[in-house]
Amino acid sequence: IVCRAALRKPRPMKRLVLLIVLVLLLGAGGGAGWWFFLRPPPDEAGAQAEAGPVAPDEPLLGPNGIPLEREIELAQIVLPMLAEGKVRKHVNFIVAFELRRPMSVAEIENIRPRLRDAVIAELFAIFSFRHIQAQESADLPVVRERLLRVANRVLGPKRVSAVFVRHASITPLG
Repeated sequence: IVCRAALRKPRPMKRLVLLIVLVLLLGAGGGAGWWFFLRPPPDEAGAQAEAGPVAPDEPLLGPNGIPLEREIELAQIVLPMLAEGKVRKHVNFIVAFELRRPMSVAEIENIRPRLRDAVIAELFAIFSFRHIQAQESADLPVVRERLLRVANRVLGPKRVSAVFVRHASITPLG
């Protein structure tokens, strides 16, 4: 004896559930793409007010006369942009990070290699996307925002208040 219910075609309810799941996944992916790559940078006025006023040219001395620095500047970073397995452009950056609290020169020299490696890795990640590669300028708000997150991850939470892109250019090759 064969049950008639077993011979019926799948119900349209399964298709409806699959369609809803598909729409939700596409929406989540689009929202994540906007959040990470297209969202405008957060308002930095609150972060600067929290850091407090600082005299720009006054040299800082810590305990026992140890010199302190308010920012970390990295040497020029040159990244190749690949397309179809060949280097098509070079991206050039000089980046500085403003610290909320000054650090000693020795601390900065110890942390600088790790910070530089993290910045290079993040820049490679950013410039691997085609919509970023299509831009004419390398100084994008998304670059500053993501470098701020990377610096705070390397140096510690809320240690960096701002990212300054001193130089950013894209040089086409050939």
